[in-house]
Amino acid sequence: MICMKYTVLILVCAHLFSCAETVVYNPEMGGMSSNTTPPLDPSWGGSPYGGMPAGGMEVNAGTQATAGTQNLGGMMINAGMQAGEPIQTMPNCNTQEICDAIDNDCDQKVDEDLLCACTGDTACYGGLPGTQNIGECRDGVRMCNPSSESWTTCTGWMGPKEELCDDLDNDCDGNSDEGLRNRCGDCAPEVQEICDGEDNDCDGVTDENLLNMCGTCGDTPMEVCDLLDNDCDGETDEDACSILDLDLDGDCLTVTCPAEAPYPISCNIDFQGGDPRGCVAYSPPGSSVYLQEGNRCGSGKVVGTLTCSNQVGSGLNANNCPINKDEVTYPADSSGCAETD
Repeated sequence: MICMKYTVLILVCAHLFSCAETVVYNPEMGGMSSNTTPPLDPSWGGSPYGGMPAGGMEVNAGTQATAGTQNLGGMMINAGMQAGEPIQTMPNCNTQEICDAIDNDCDQKVDEDLLCACTGDTACYGGLPGTQNIGECRDGVRMCNPSSESWTTCTGWMGPKEELCDDLDNDCDGNSDEGLRNRCGDCAPEVQEICDGEDNDCDGVTDENLLNMCGTCGDTPMEVCDLLDNDCDGETDEDACSILDLDLDGDCLTVTCPAEAPYPISCNIDFQGGDPRGCVAYSPPGSSVYLQEGNRCGSGKVVGTLTCSNQVGSGLNANNCPINKDEVTYPADSSGCAETD
């Protein structure tokens, strides 16, 4: 009975429609029907809804086939199909297999024995080995050309570039900004250390090689004649002072400081005559001091000290240059002292 049914279907297919059409199993209509209108022509010797088809063969619409799926000349018939299900057609199984992801030769394999790019990965990369998908390096895309069974050119990929200081791994070596940041971590040249109490160059040391002997910024202070260790070398007033011991005859005298300490900064004068007046004349930055007792330049005597410095002082006065007289003056030059006889 199953073989008879298949024969009827083949005859109907040959007369009514091409094998590309779909034939539907419909038990309510007595068996097979096509998607054409009308389904069958009674003048061909058969009934459009079963009964006696061409050749007087009886088709039993209620018969269940158990033979599974049959391939009849390119048309698939499922003997166990349900009502309303289409009978699927198959491709021409005599064609050669091509690269199109379809089983062209009906051997249950797709694109077999072909060097077919269609079944490969569309991701591609044209950069150096070991850099793919590292840092800023990215895959591109290639497309398959089924007719030539080959990939198109890989486009859109990004390979290694020169490293920039931008927090990115431009050269795709797994590191960012290598060799481009300074010790402080900035995208800039190394910072020069300045003497400001800060670690400007980020080396862990503050003001290195910039502090003077006194531990302060700037040049080492010059030693001056002030009884202090100005240059922080452990010595006081070295090479800064020259103290002249005075023991001079006369009462109108000029005393000059030496070249290594040319500036008078203090004195202690004792006039030995009997006149109550004493005068010390000096004007910075001169090197000489004029000493006069009274108004006579006779046979008096002057004793005491004169301190000279390598730094210019503010001048001589009663505070830094006391005189043993009741009437004392400190003019800028000798003309300010009493007029002499």
